[in-house]
Amino acid sequence: MSLATVHNKIAQTLTRPNVILLSLIIGVAVFLRFFMLAGTPPGLYPDEAVNGINTLQVLEEHAIKVFYPENFGREGLFMNIQAIFVWLFGTEAWTLRFASGLFGVGTVLGIYFLGKELFRNELSAPFTARSDPPSSGLQAMERAGVFSRYIPNDFFRHSRPIWLGLLASFFLATSFWHINFSRIGFRAIMSPFWSIWGFYFILLAFRRLREQAPLARTLGYSLLGGLFFGMGFNSYISYRVMPALLLVAFIYQILKRKEVMGGLWLHFGVIAAGCVLVILPLAAYFIQNPQDFLGRTSQVSILSSANPAREFALNIIKTAGMFNVAGDFNQRHNIAGEPELYWPIGIFLLVGLWQGLLRIVKPGGKDRFPVIFLFGWLLLALLPVVASNEGIPHALRAILAIRPVFLFTALGAMASYEFLVAEISAHPAIRTVPSLNLIHTFSIIFVALLVLEAYTAYFLNWAMDPKTAEAFNKPVTDYAYDLRALPNELKKYVIIPDGDMGINVVQFLTDTYTDKKQKEHNLYYYTPDQIKKLTKQELEGIYVSQIP
Repeated sequence: MSLATVHNKIAQTLTRPNVILLSLIIGVAVFLRFFMLAGTPPGLYPDEAVNGINTLQVLEEHAIKVFYPENFGREGLFMNIQAIFVWLFGTEAWTLRFASGLFGVGTVLGIYFLGKELFRNELSAPFTARSDPPSSGLQAMERAGVFSRYIPNDFFRHSRPIWLGLLASFFLATSFWHINFSRIGFRAIMSPFWSIWGFYFILLAFRRLREQAPLARTLGYSLLGGLFFGMGFNSYISYRVMPALLLVAFIYQILKRKEVMGGLWLHFGVIAAGCVLVILPLAAYFIQNPQDFLGRTSQVSILSSANPAREFALNIIKTAGMFNVAGDFNQRHNIAGEPELYWPIGIFLLVGLWQGLLRIVKPGGKDRFPVIFLFGWLLLALLPVVASNEGIPHALRAILAIRPVFLFTALGAMASYEFLVAEISAHPAIRTVPSLNLIHTFSIIFVALLVLEAYTAYFLNWAMDPKTAEAFNKPVTDYAYDLRALPNELKKYVIIPDGDMGINVVQFLTDTYTDKKQKEHNLYYYTPDQIKKLTKQELEGIYVSQIP
């Protein structure tokens, strides 16, 4: 293939409407996840700081762990990745959060490909006009010439899967729920990333198998799917429900694709091998340290409550209402009590869920697998939430539900759009290019407003709220930065109140976790009892302060 041919192919790809739109969405996602990252969120939460201490251990001891038992235990992959950015950029709050932003943007990209693959057979709209000539809403707009001046008609004729992927990607990119956790140094943000890309490659392998593609390529997709899917077990404890969804997908393929039964078993074996390969180090650790396997699960389980059945029922109601009624009340996780979804997006979710239920009951020629898959994903993702008795509704623990929520939302938005266009096209009096162009214009304005709302909700309403600074331990963070600014020549004694987690924040930001670093920075830690035993002469010329 000549250089000119390669250049032309690249140019054609980059100028495709879906590539241009996806690039704009990724641009929005990058901006909302990295803009002002150095100061927003304001402060450093102790749980993030514990991760930071682990990164210092990695850099000091040159030892990567698969599991860190501190702070109720955490899978080690995220801290090991964070260590790269701490090594590159130093002990700053934002360096612990940089990895979260990367995984967040990767998830926004991945949900586009997963949505496009999952709804690949969606080549026509579900709604039709009530008058002659019958057509889908998009076909009516195409016939009216609404799009032809901007985008080739062929793009709309066969592009419903692309639009579903783009919508899911855009809604996720502008979601406060996802933006927030993409800017906090918690390992849970990895679980959407690994599951989305894992299932994308697995579904791609199944499709390529049905299309009788070369075996090496299809097995390659299966291996990639297994590796990505397996990496999720190194992310967050609630990810452990995901194998049940993989089993659902595999059983469905067996029941519907009997002509490729032998190939399915081979691919499933490769997927399993990929999973085992990346899970093995963590599994070996748990075999040697079984007490770390459950972590805090037993402490936050509803089984430890007085009335588990009642708690379970209440948790289902609260969790179901978190999207449109009342969300997480923890200011670190949310604008306290606000629904997790902006109200128009919440409506689209309800429409999408309704459309999914209708398709299961009355498929009308549509493939049921996408919605069965998404309902299974949603129920499994919310199971760890409703089975716990702490902070319900819990946006962080429900982070696995982000993928099905926004894919259903995309389905609802697409159905609503097509229904509106089909209704207009059904009435000769208003079936005009200006009427249809009005919908097109309104859609562009709505997209712009969603970006504006995401910026306002996060950077103005949430980040500037004094309760947010308090939730992220800003006084202790400021204290640590002030300590760090003092000259090394000055000996500094820091008094640690009993049981105060603020020491993790101070030790990370001042890089004084080890005895060696404490001597290097001339900064030492004392308990109140220890400091009382020192005489005035011993304290002379020493800067003594207490963690706020």
